[in-house]
Amino acid sequence: MEHWMCSHCNHIHEADAPSELCPSCGTKCEMYDVSCYIPECGGPGHIDERLVMDKMKEQRKGQL
Repeated sequence: MEHWMCSHCNHIHEADAPSELCPSCGTKCEMYDVSCYIPECGGPGHIDERLVMDKMKEQRKGQL
């Protein structure tokens, strides 16, 4: 399973595919794949914190 992060509320959930609505905030939003695919972040089954931080930074830049 992959880890998906909501572009609206940053909720991360585990699913085989991104959902149309965020299971946390209920908003129809873009879902980012923040799964780890390399050993440095723990490999499959883990969240890549670098991807999470990058997406959050992008969101902040868009709000300025």
